Amino acid sequence: MSFLLSFENLEIYQKGRCLISDFNLKLERGKIYPLIYDSTGEDFRYFFRFLLGMRGEIAGKIETDQEFLAENWRESSAFLPARGGFYPELKVAEQLELISEKYGHLNLELALEICRQFNISRQNLLKKLPEYQGRIVLLAGLLASSARILLLEEPGSNLPAVQEEKLLNLLQNFLSSGRTILLIVREEQAEKYPGEYFYFLTPAGLRIEPRGEQQGFSQKNEVKVNKIAVWEDESARLIDHDSINWISTSGGKSTLHTDQEEFEINLLLKDLEEQLSFPPFFRCHRSFIVNLEKIDRISSWFQGKLNIYIAGEKIPVSRSRAAELKDFLDV
Repeated sequence: MSFLLSFENLEIYQKGRCLISDFNLKLERGKIYPLIYDSTGEDFRYFFRFLLGMRGEIAGKIETDQEFLAENWRESSAFLPARGGFYPELKVAEQLELISEKYGHLNLELALEICRQFNISRQNLLKKLPEYQGRIVLLAGLLASSARILLLEEPGSNLPAVQEEKLLNLLQNFLSSGRTILLIVREEQAEKYPGEYFYFLTPAGLRIEPRGEQQGFSQKNEVKVNKIAVWEDESARLIDHDSINWISTSGGKSTLHTDQEEFEINLLLKDLEEQLSFPPFFRCHRSFIVNLEKIDRISSWFQGKLNIYIAGEKIPVSRSRAAELKDFLDV
């Protein structure tokens, strides 16, 4: 493998506070580097913004291989932010043209082919797409550009499972073209991404561990219990997740709907989202979470709006979640 870029003894500061004291990493062509942070280190999720000079201050030594990179390595890099980054008023093709202007030559046909893999047309208005599809358009443009290094903040964030699998395959395929890909990912997502090693971001620098041998940030294995406690008088009844058909909310309380019974609990839907696995559970509306495996049928009505039917009950789908739901169900 060819040396591409190295960071030596980097110190990164945010508002006078040292975020990382000794960061060292040597990059090679055609490799992927998952940089992993845990939930207690939220500042690390913006690591690339420090490297790109968009936040904080950085000190240390950065060397490049002039055969592959411009004198300023940032000119040979392309950045995908964790959220947004695109212009909602533009069509897909127009957004790709802007990416071409920013990052140099862009293979438009390749970018459009990547978009088609995610059911995105060149004529789609970005504001009409779910946010994750807007970010897919950005990623398609970066992959089809001449940038040598891709810096991707949580590229799989909020993607439906089918789309996430496509994304992972896509990234793997592009490594063979000599690209170097750096990812920022949460610890619980790291296993999904390819790579020989895991790179844990810590205040003391970078801790590198071979895949399969990593200790992670925690020394204990956390077991998720797939039950929700429903209190009745002074005892709790445990409801299996897979027995829930849907959940509705009203007046600050939520109701679990099963085949036989309904259970009222003092939790908001956003609290329940943290407990439930997505999929099969899906927030289809501000007032409803549904179990995708329990859906009997879907119908469309005025202006393309959707309704879900579970056990004979009609549940609305908000317009902003309709496209994502169709991707989940492949309809």
